[in-house]
Amino acid sequence: MEPTVIAGIHSDPHLAQNIDIVACSSTLGNLLRFVRNQDKSFRIIVELIDNTLFLIRRENSPTELIQGVRGYGHTFPQAYTTWDPSIKKSTSHQRLLRYNFGGLQLLVRFEADGYLVTPENETTNSSKSSIKSPQTGVETLSESFKTAEVEGEDDTKTQVPANDELNVQYAGKPVSQDRIFDLKTRSLWKKNQDLLSEEIPRLWIAQINHFITAYHEKGKFSPEDIVVQEVKEDVAKWERNQNGVLAQLAALLHVIIAKSKEEKKFELSRNEGGDLEVRRLLGDAGEALSEVVRKQWIRSSEVILKDNKEDDVEGVKEEILVWDDGQTDYTACSDECRYCGTCTY
Repeated sequence: MEPTVIAGIHSDPHLAQNIDIVACSSTLGNLLRFVRNQDKSFRIIVELIDNTLFLIRRENSPTELIQGVRGYGHTFPQAYTTWDPSIKKSTSHQRLLRYNFGGLQLLVRFEADGYLVTPENETTNSSKSSIKSPQTGVETLSESFKTAEVEGEDDTKTQVPANDELNVQYAGKPVSQDRIFDLKTRSLWKKNQDLLSEEIPRLWIAQINHFITAYHEKGKFSPEDIVVQEVKEDVAKWERNQNGVLAQLAALLHVIIAKSKEEKKFELSRNEGGDLEVRRLLGDAGEALSEVVRKQWIRSSEVILKDNKEDDVEGVKEEILVWDDGQTDYTACSDECRYCGTCTY
């Protein structure tokens, strides 16, 4: 999580203001699965830094290969998406979302698979093809995938030391959230199965509007078997239908915050199908942030005086999406109403 915080603060020096929870899509997804009574084991380190709750994944590396399991989830993107010259050594594209949920301001990190190129990009970079709309015909999709990339410019800007181990490098330009897509590969015989419904909760957490499924036959992908879906309405419908579940998730987050004010740091763990357990951490559990970055985060949360000068580093402040979870507001709710979302002051 530390590289995320460093990059975020360099993009917006006052990023930490009014943030209640910092998490990744994985930790939020685990808590959502818990309130939905879905079986999955997980471990999460919970740490309160200043007034912000950090939820840190405590599991195996997401890049770890599972022995005996074969698939094309990594090889397909490598073949059909590209990195611009300035960021070719990147291993992933991590994004930050800031949104309100259950009366809490959340800062959520997630990994994006790529973005859909628009005609506007075609005018600014003629070397790239573009997807003219989310409903692009399958006959052009394979060619379009070659331009579904993490955007950057040929020339990078100055590298800025962040601490003793990390450097921040400025390059490229912001890509709007509504162009981000999530990509899954599946065997062709699963083409008639409803894959989207099981992925929507994850898309909801990351607020992704485009879902791409690439079906293969023994590793061979054909254009007619690559499906691009605009899923914004599907995600919104799921949110409406899951209002009760989301109220429980909001209540759980409030309970975790309350617990963190007592304990400051602990572990949430769950064995498959079991209850959510709170455990004390041993001394070797590590910290959510190093001491240097912890101070940067606290400084970033301080109120700005009007006569303070804004950071004038050109091109640094990347827009961070602000998403409102609609009409449901849990701000006035409490344990007594089980965070119904309809209470008023």
